[in-house]
Amino acid sequence: EPSGVELRTATQVNVHLNEDATAPALRQVGQQDSSDMTIGAERVTWSPDGSQVVFEGSVSLRMGVLSLTTGKILARWNGERVEGVEAQGGVQLKRGDLEATSQTAQIDLEKREVLLQGHVSLIEQGRKMYADQVSLGLDTGALDCRACRVVLALPAEPEQ
Repeated sequence: EPSGVELRTATQVNVHLNEDATAPALRQVGQQDSSDMTIGAERVTWSPDGSQVVFEGSVSLRMGVLSLTTGKILARWNGERVEGVEAQGGVQLKRGDLEATSQTAQIDLEKREVLLQGHVSLIEQGRKMYADQVSLGLDTGALDCRACRVVLALPAEPEQ
């Protein structure tokens, strides 16, 4: 079992370091599987007031069926639980058969949605969609977009 720091409140949060103390991870365990969150990275830094945790270097986040990779994550912490997460730089998101990329992603845990912004590209069931901004429901998978352009995959013409 890796060594690390463990904080327990109404919601459990674990910050673990691997054996050589170089790869920290934050784990928030909620009441349901869909709200369990694990964030891992090469480096982690807590703000002086303890209200923010910064993850940098090969950052990965898992929450239920959602997985996300990026260069940097800022997690807002209220002393008891993670309130929100912001991913910055080269965001790659997967949820079921949906794959998306964007410049940034904000996860609002209260609203249970992810807001992807900046050169958003989505691929799902052969359809491609490009947008400036897309909102994805964590529980429903519903998509809402602004300035969207959808590209449908057309069936190949039969060879003669």
